[in-house]
Amino acid sequence: MSAMVRRSVNVISTEVDDVVVILDIESGMFRQLNRTASRIWNELEQPLPLATLCTQLEQRFEVDSETCAAEVSAFVSELAGCGLVTVD
Repeated sequence: MSAMVRRSVNVISTEVDDVVVILDIESGMFRQLNRTASRIWNELEQPLPLATLCTQLEQRFEVDSETCAAEVSAFVSELAGCGLVTVD
């Protein structure tokens, strides 16, 4: 969980009605995030270690650390697979 997560440089985003819409300017692909996913995206305004991201989300939402780590890791992997974030 020490992996650093950062938004990709070719991505822009905006908030619309409490959700985030992300556009990959190279591929033209866009994605609308739900409220929880939007919160994760907003936390990644600056690069963060995955463990720090999970700690922040555990404090914000009523979720245990194991569930949070599993769900956030899966979501970050999905974003990475789409080229929207990088994980180092």
